[in-house]
Parts: sequence; structure tokens; C-alpha cells
Amino acid sequence: MVTIIGFGISCGEHLTLQGLKMLQGCDIVFGPKGAIPPDILRTIPDFRDIVQLYQGEGAELRVTEAVLAEAARGKTVGLCTMGHPLIFDKPAAFLAGECRARGIECRVIPGISAVDAVLCELGYVVGPAGFQAHQALHLHKTQLDAGLPLFIFRFSELIRHQAIRSKFMAKLSKTYAHSHPVYLVESAHIPNAGSRIEKIVLGKLKSKLDSAAQEVTLFIPPL
Repeated sequence: MVTIIGFGISCGEHLTLQGLKMLQGCDIVFGPKGAIPPDILRTIPDFRDIVQLYQGEGAELRVTEAVLAEAARGKTVGLCTMGHPLIFDKPAAFLAGECRARGIECRVIPGISAVDAVLCELGYVVGPAGFQAHQALHLHKTQLDAGLPLFIFRFSELIRHQAIRSKFMAKLSKTYAHSHPVYLVESAHIPNAGSRIEKIVLGKLKSKLDSAAQEVTLFIPPL
């Protein structure tokens, strides 16, 4: 059996009771060691760090092969992910799909996503029309609705993709005025630490492309 467990945003503090119970019932757990508190790590008999597996292209194949190799040995295996495991987490989604295709029992335990964290940090209420959410690297390919709140994940990846930066800014500038407010929200990832919120206008966003924190989420309210 395979269990995919969402750890939420804050380091261990957003783990649900259901997630903790499932985590402690696994023979082997794969997860990002630096993001899991020591007191939780001590309850796991066999923990495998997956930080290196997540690096670069082909991460979904590496993670899936590692997890299913242990499941084939009759082990109960868990995979921990930050945030919600099925929101913009390609390896976790790929693993769940492979389990279904191969007839392997797989449970997914939800976690608090960056959407939840940003809404609570800003005190913003999503109306009945909903919202839109995209990854920064794919934003220029999408159709935006300026009447809906917009979440942009993995904003910091634009640092490494110079060719897409101009397309990213052009897309936003075409949709919103340069004076429109935007929020850079970095939710607390360490217990008892505070979050960081920076409000600027869209016209100044380009200056942040070289210094964005790794876990920052860009939030743009509707017109």
C-alpha cells in the first residue's frame, strides 16, 4: 500500500491528525528531511530523504520508482509532500496515477496548500466566482481573467528562466495596469516563525525577479 501525505505549508504544524496517523503506520517514509520536525522524524522507523530525487527533469519517474520498489517488497510506503500533494506536485500526482494503473492501493491525505495560507495571511475572501491559479513559468500561455483573484506559484523559478521573464511581465502588463497592487506572500515554513507579506504595484514587480524567495507566492487581486 502507498500513502501520499500532504504536510501543509508550515513545517509540521499543518499536518492533520489523519496524516500523522497514516504517517506513523508506514514501514518506510519518503520525504524532504529538512522540512520535517525532528520529533516527527523520530516516530518514523525508516525515513528516506527525497530532496535529491526531486531535483531536475524526470523527478516523477525517480520518486515513483523508489516508492514502488519498496511497495513491491510488501512494505507499506508513505510519500510526504509540502502543501497539498495533488496541487502542482508532479511527482506525487504521477505516483498516484501509476498506482491506479498497476492496481496498487494508494491513499492521498490532503494538506493545506499555498492558496489556503495566502488567503488567511491576507484576510482575503474568495467569492462565488472562484479564483485562478497558475505556475509562473506557464502564465504566458494561459488566458487570464482580470475579474478573478490570481495566484501565481513558483514565482522564484523565473530567476533561472530568463527567456520567459519578458513574456511573464508582458502577460501581466497586458491584463493589469502598472498601478495595480500585487502581493508577494511568503508563508511561515518554520514553526513559530512569522510570514512575510510585501505589497507593491505591478510596475515594480520586475525588480523582484532576481531576488524572490523560493517559497513566495504572488497574489494579484481582481480589478
